[in-house]
Amino acid sequence: PIYTNVTINYKQLYAQAMDAIYKGERYWLNDEDEAILKETNRDFEQISPLEQLFHCYFRVAEEEREGEWLTAMEIFNYLQQKTRDKLSVSKIGHFGRSLKKLDIPCKKSNRGTVYHLVRL
Repeated sequence: PIYTNVTINYKQLYAQAMDAIYKGERYWLNDEDEAILKETNRDFEQISPLEQLFHCYFRVAEEEREGEWLTAMEIFNYLQQKTRDKLSVSKIGHFGRSLKKLDIPCKKSNRGTVYHLVRL
């Protein structure tokens, strides 16, 4: 349990941390730690309206021959056409990060990062 009614002795905490580091304790997250952290945090993530909209019109291509490779901007423009709504272009960067978070297969091309998707 975490006791919140106790004042933290920061000098002691710092001394303990430094002692552990000097003894070789790892103080960074490795790939396995990050994967575990992401997995445990997944239950608390909120899906943005833009991500929800994306799932209404696209799914991940399951085979190499199906679907097409699209940039985040092409996907964004398609969603704008389908919804006849003016989506904020300032959200493109955030949208690209969302696509990466969704583990959508992607690769670098001369057009930028492209994502392998099937239109629904």
